[in-house]
Amino acid sequence: MDSVIGFLADSADIVIYDSPPMAVVTDATLLGVKLDGVLLVVRLGITSRDAAKKTRELLTTSRANVLGVVVNDITRRHGHGHYYYYYYYYGDNENEHD
Repeated sequence: MDSVIGFLADSADIVIYDSPPMAVVTDATLLGVKLDGVLLVVRLGITSRDAAKKTRELLTTSRANVLGVVVNDITRRHGHGHYYYYYYYYGDNENEHD
């Protein structure tokens, strides 16, 4: 595994590894300690908060660098959000004073 990780690291600027869920196998823990960082991916409404916390603790205990959490399967029914719209008008205002 180390040789594959090393080869890929030398061949690309960013390498993303996908592993099976930690509840099923320990591959993510073994892989996580060999990488620069780990993103924990949880599925909204499926992954329990306790399972996510336990997984984070396992990764942290194994000395994996947990970068953050990605929550997927979010729909409008799970919450609400909004975005900001910014508009700026740029023009020549010299003629306004004539």
